[in-house]
Amino acid sequence: MPVVDVDLRRLASLVRWTGPPEGLLEVIPYAGLDIESADGPLARLEYSPNRPDFATEWGIAAYLRGLLGVESGPVPLSASDSGVTITVDPGLRGVRPYVAGMVARGLRLDGEALRQLIRLQEDLHEGIGRRRRRVAIGLHDLSKVEPPIRYEAVGPGHAFVPLGERRPWTVGEILSSHELGRKYGQALPAAGPYPVLLDSAGHTLSFPPIINGEHTRVTEGTDSLFVDVTGTSLTRVLDALSVLALTLSEMGARLGYVGVRYGPLSISTPDLSSRELRLSARRASSLLGLDLSPSDVARCLGRARIGVREVTGDVVVALVSRYRFDVMHEVDLVEEVAYGYGYPGLSPEARLDPGAGGISEQSALEEAMRDAAIGLGMQEVVTTHLTSRRLLYDLMGRTPERPIRALSSKSGEHEYLRDSLLPGLLWVLSSNAHEAYPQRIFELGSVISAAGGAVRERRSLAFAIAHARAGFTEAKSALNALVASLLGAEPSYSPSGCRRPLIEGRCASVSLGGRELGIVGEVDPSVLYSLGIQVPVSAAELDADALMDLCRGRRGARQG
Repeated sequence: MPVVDVDLRRLASLVRWTGPPEGLLEVIPYAGLDIESADGPLARLEYSPNRPDFATEWGIAAYLRGLLGVESGPVPLSASDSGVTITVDPGLRGVRPYVAGMVARGLRLDGEALRQLIRLQEDLHEGIGRRRRRVAIGLHDLSKVEPPIRYEAVGPGHAFVPLGERRPWTVGEILSSHELGRKYGQALPAAGPYPVLLDSAGHTLSFPPIINGEHTRVTEGTDSLFVDVTGTSLTRVLDALSVLALTLSEMGARLGYVGVRYGPLSISTPDLSSRELRLSARRASSLLGLDLSPSDVARCLGRARIGVREVTGDVVVALVSRYRFDVMHEVDLVEEVAYGYGYPGLSPEARLDPGAGGISEQSALEEAMRDAAIGLGMQEVVTTHLTSRRLLYDLMGRTPERPIRALSSKSGEHEYLRDSLLPGLLWVLSSNAHEAYPQRIFELGSVISAAGGAVRERRSLAFAIAHARAGFTEAKSALNALVASLLGAEPSYSPSGCRRPLIEGRCASVSLGGRELGIVGEVDPSVLYSLGIQVPVSAAELDADALMDLCRGRRGARQG
């Protein structure tokens, strides 16, 4: 979770709080902020990534003024025409096609204000920007910008002085040798073209999403800004700019619209419009355990800085500001009603509903599978849903058809969603090669596949047997016993349908009643060697959902 450092004295001034600044610590948690630490007038607050407007003291203060009754309704945001325009090169259509801009005049940027503004920029990069892949933001000293501005496609030989440097670098050099180029360059096509923002004097303002130009560096004392936001999603670009618009307005800036021209189409940014959402007062009362009239709901929404256009009967028509893109559904509005009502006014109640709970049918069937495997002398293990490409595919000798990969994984060891349990079981055996044999393990868990163009999650049951004489016959016998204990029947086997990591000629596909269940066989010695396993291993993997369906059918036939 992101963290923001605040000075309670400055926050109290922004909120117009008349009590001791430390008294705000009693209020802050009821805005959805967690207090990580507090030392005198300084506090560290943890906030939800869905609320990037809380990345600065100005955004927090705007919300607190509503909860404390200092102000009501949406934060007023307005802008006038700045006279600045951006023309977009059609050559960027398949690269990084979208750009938006804004002008902010009349600022008083001291060191702390600049620090918080840059932190907001980076939090937006990490959150909705997806590490700058989807959205990147540039802040520029407006006095050094000569409009109009062009958003153009250039080649690797285009040169400018990057932020913090003294000599010109080419785009190719930045991508290959600069720290930020190596870190964020994967967001751009390797062969180009590359996006840059240029003013009418030819100054390079920005090379998004990598780095700004030194020429328009923002410093303490800068009193006017030009803000650019580029990305691959126009919605997210405008979302990010709306958060910056709120923050800069709260900092005292006068906002200016920037015209963006996409050939014959022109738009004006930032987007300061509101969205309409409808909320039933009965629905809000039911979810919160309160008795709220429509006017009560409207008043609570106003304290949460949500506007109200009208109240018609039981329905409140809410106006949600653009920067509150976390509010998407009626239930999100109910949460804002709770904030506006005040959590201290809510009291927990124990609901003693009649009736008794019971285990679900699926849980009962899964427990039966576990009991059957344990009865065969197997030990249950649990492996991770996210694993590495190396284990899931490379070591297994498998060719991925449509692998599902985490976009922003912190580690290559937890990057791919598993589509089979067998690699994880073999990794467990590899990690326990120093223990005594025989080793018999199983796992019942979820696997994810994307075959046929649709992502599908299903339950899978797999086991592995490792010792000096482990072979196909033992694995088949264990599988027969497991299926017999669940269904009272013996599956059939076919030499077709074998797949890695099992070895061709010593494995079979398993079916019952015309329904395919899975595979059973011996693990390829080359796979065992690559994992450091020095004894034979036989294994099986079954479709647990199919097994449960067969169990339900058998139970239904008996009842009939």
